[in-house]
Amino acid sequence: MTEIESVSDYFSKVLSISNYMKRNKEKLENVTIIEKILRSLDPKFDNIVTVIEETKDLRAMTIEKFLGSLQTHEEKKKKKPNFKEQLLKTQFTLKEDSQCSERSQRGNSRG
Repeated sequence: MTEIESVSDYFSKVLSISNYMKRNKEKLENVTIIEKILRSLDPKFDNIVTVIEETKDLRAMTIEKFLGSLQTHEEKKKKKPNFKEQLLKTQFTLKEDSQCSERSQRGNSRG
């Protein structure tokens, strides 16, 4: 999975490949597909991968439920502001404010 690829797009690719393999008499269980997806996800999903591996019974999980869990996580990540981006904006604003106050104080001294 690439960093810019959505979970839905990635699942579509994987399921397309797995369906092709099944049509060619390859035995693939849902748990095998889920495990392969867990191993190949982008590192930004590491937290949810650990939670799923530790708390869920992968043999009983359906692909649809698994996809739903990952999509929910992806949506939450999108809504959460990027910490680095917020920090840079704050630093820029502080620097701008500092420069403005320096300019306003110039020329106020008598000499």
